[in-house]
Amino acid sequence: MPNEQLDTIRKNLAENPIFPTDANLDQIREIFDNMGNSLPQTINISDTIISEQKFSGMWLEVKDMEPQRAILYIHGGGFVIGSPKSHHELMSRLAVSVNAKVLGLDYRRAPENTFPDPIEDIMRATDGCLNQILNPNKL
Repeated sequence: MPNEQLDTIRKNLAENPIFPTDANLDQIREIFDNMGNSLPQTINISDTIISEQKFSGMWLEVKDMEPQRAILYIHGGGFVIGSPKSHHELMSRLAVSVNAKVLGLDYRRAPENTFPDPIEDIMRATDGCLNQILNPNKL
């Protein structure tokens, strides 16, 4: 990207911040979680929140369809912000476009949790998915 375009993006973000400059982390997380609601919502999706001993998250799948595979979706956010809620629409679109059941992992985030907690959650969710799916090649 040319420097001129990057400078324009930086200027626009400085003039119109996504998050209020005085927002605390909980407020930033809430704003980020609600950003996904501004997208047109995919219909015909069922979601189930799971909270198991080993990990928590949200399963999404297309209603009235038999999923052919599963996706373990690990959202972005630098292990600080983001959640299955903030990425719900993206996961819904994945489920529809590839006919998959999608697990959005709600891993433990910093700074409340430290390394390697989120990585352990990812590994537990991977193991949990593999144990629930008869054919591991479909994950």
